[in-house]
Amino acid sequence: MRKLKNIQMMMLMTVLTLLWGCSSDDDNNNNNNGQTGNHSTVTTVSTKPDWKINWMSNATEPDWQDPPSSKFECSMDVLVELDDEATSYSTDGDVMAVFIGDECRAVSYRNKMSSGTVAFLLHVKGSSDEIDDPMTIHYYNDGAHHLSITEGVPPFTPNNLMDETYQLVLSLAQGSQKYPLFTQLDIQLPDELPFTVQDNDILAVFVDDECRGIGERNPNLYSGWRLDVKSAREHETAHVCYYSAEKNCIYKFNQTFTLNDFIQSETLKF
Repeated sequence: MRKLKNIQMMMLMTVLTLLWGCSSDDDNNNNNNGQTGNHSTVTTVSTKPDWKINWMSNATEPDWQDPPSSKFECSMDVLVELDDEATSYSTDGDVMAVFIGDECRAVSYRNKMSSGTVAFLLHVKGSSDEIDDPMTIHYYNDGAHHLSITEGVPPFTPNNLMDETYQLVLSLAQGSQKYPLFTQLDIQLPDELPFTVQDNDILAVFVDDECRGIGERNPNLYSGWRLDVKSAREHETAHVCYYSAEKNCIYKFNQTFTLNDFIQSETLKF
């Protein structure tokens, strides 16, 4: 009888050991999948996330009209190139215009160079009494149905008063009517981290599930990041996601902050 009890006890211990081993394996497999800590949720990923701002909008194609040259005695040439991001959305339906006040003074459609660069050459018309008046560049990106109105370009200066054609590179963020506000955000990581910061780490700011800014490492700070965060309206609530290349993990932070359309700083807590 005693021998039988010993055998039963050994069988029971074997079953308990197997159950404990299975439980431990499950815990280890799920350790970084949706794990929620005090300050963040951690998810293991197999590839680096492709976070980027979605510039798709619902602007309608404008009906800008180039004014007749005979109406004005002065002119100015402006050459505008698109940056890589704007070029990726660009189509033959793109159109650009220059305004002086509320009047359209030049219209141009896209020219695609052999290098792949997309450019617009605008012949801006004006009168002599408009010299030094402010101009704005209006750009409709057909691929994204996105409208931007860029201020702060040089004032109207006829070519005979300039050394050369005025040139600039335009991005979708400049004067965006989808995201008219932006906050310069400085993000600081704490001294103690669950990973080693690497050059291919990514930090991004989201409003709900929509990416509004991608971080760049501050070269003077090991744990400092700087972003221009886009806002559709005032006082939107945002949160941060951080991708660690070393851990292949995304940390979604629970803490939130309000975008206030000026320079602000936040320190993350892991």
